[in-house]
Amino acid sequence: MALYSELPVYRATYDLLLAIFRFTKDFGKEYKYTVGESLKKETIELLTLIYRANVKRDKQELLQEARVVTYSSPQSILRNI
Repeated sequence: MALYSELPVYRATYDLLLAIFRFTKDFGKEYKYTVGESLKKETIELLTLIYRANVKRDKQELLQEARVVTYSSPQSILRNI
């Protein structure tokens, strides 16, 4: 089993999180604490699911949960704008 930090999907998601932090620091106050925090929270949740799926033998349930987070998050965040 690979270390979670060596997985390409984990690295890409972590890089996305860092980019979100850099990008949202310039948001206006109204969007920083709504859209910005939602983006950060969802990305951190996705990182957590990737880590949990990597250490678990039966990954199917966690991978399905990660798919739901990935597909539903952009629509719900964009509704707040």
